[in-house]
Amino acid sequence: MTTPDPALCPHCQQKMSRWKSPTISSWGGNYQWVCFNDDCPYFVKGWDHLLNTANQHASYRHRYDPSTGESGPLPVWSHDALKDQILPDTDAEEQPRGAVEFGVRKSPVSADAAESAPTSKDEPEDKMDSVERMKEDIIENYTRLTPEDSIQFTCNAGVPCFTRCCRDINIFLTSYDVLRLKRRLNITSEEFVSKYTLALPVNIRHRIPIIVLRMSDNEEKTCPFLGEGGCTVYEDRPWACRMYPLGVASQKTQENPEGEEFYYLIEDKHKCQGHGVGTPVKIADYIADQGVVEYEEMNVPFRDLTLHPFFTSSDQSLPPHQAQMFFMAAYNIDMFRRFLFNSRFFEVMDVEEGLQERLASDEDELYRFAFRWMRYSLFNEGDMKVKSELVSQRRKELDKATK
Repeated sequence: MTTPDPALCPHCQQKMSRWKSPTISSWGGNYQWVCFNDDCPYFVKGWDHLLNTANQHASYRHRYDPSTGESGPLPVWSHDALKDQILPDTDAEEQPRGAVEFGVRKSPVSADAAESAPTSKDEPEDKMDSVERMKEDIIENYTRLTPEDSIQFTCNAGVPCFTRCCRDINIFLTSYDVLRLKRRLNITSEEFVSKYTLALPVNIRHRIPIIVLRMSDNEEKTCPFLGEGGCTVYEDRPWACRMYPLGVASQKTQENPEGEEFYYLIEDKHKCQGHGVGTPVKIADYIADQGVVEYEEMNVPFRDLTLHPFFTSSDQSLPPHQAQMFFMAAYNIDMFRRFLFNSRFFEVMDVEEGLQERLASDEDELYRFAFRWMRYSLFNEGDMKVKSELVSQRRKELDKATK
């Protein structure tokens, strides 16, 4: 029996490229084999798949780790994304690099990636970006649904395709997804992020730290939480899983610059046979039944911060030290707690009475406070401030120094 060449993409049979492993990844080697063939069906189909299943304008490329034999998806956000890290064959080192813990001793983002990102001007001017085409397709061709419209959909063990959607898929996680899952597994946020996630590099095209759920290292690349009877963390499953088969989109107009939000139906009958099965239900009732309302309420601080004008209306990305701060506060709540209580934070900052005690005992309170702190530390916004006596003391010191 002939052993498959690990340097050939199993999806298109083209030679893959050696690609520099991110400094913060838990992949074992200095490089990965990655298929950068833009015609690879895995990459081509990924755009529609992620838009329909996760409402994300992204795709993925096939990745193979020669040091461990593990393979899986490498998330990308444009045709040129990550190509700047392709290595000449002579530059790749064969020896393992060793795993790095997320958010503990190493930065959760790559400084190199932040400084060497492809920009939109690198793409052909006469070629409409595939992401924009998909967005236009949804706006122009998909039926717009309201909470009062009904859908007919069932997902349970009685449907022939049950759990088929839980394989080889990119699930983008929110801060609240991480909080719920680490609680469910009774592990620390450091353990969860290190074992179950991958971080996308921060750069000018991808300006905030984003993490995706790491699939299992098996032939089908199943979700790590998929068991024989289905989802083993069902009550705490991520927002993207709860929403299916619904997508959410918005269209900005001159009359409504904030955008008019609507739902649309993600329907792929070749993969999902749950459409048209069961009793029709109003979208509002479906969302409530799936526990989406609580997730959306808790995700408001995360969403509002990621939609800050700094990220949406400028060509800037966070410098490495601020990206580390964002990653810690957004995804590593246990580390954020240590940052607050093992530093002079409460000696310096003027916080409301009783807050310190609540932050020590209430994780939801700590979660909300993390976003208040990020707005202050990243953009000097919000209601946080230094204690007035320290400000006065500092002014006196400055006045004395200038005399």
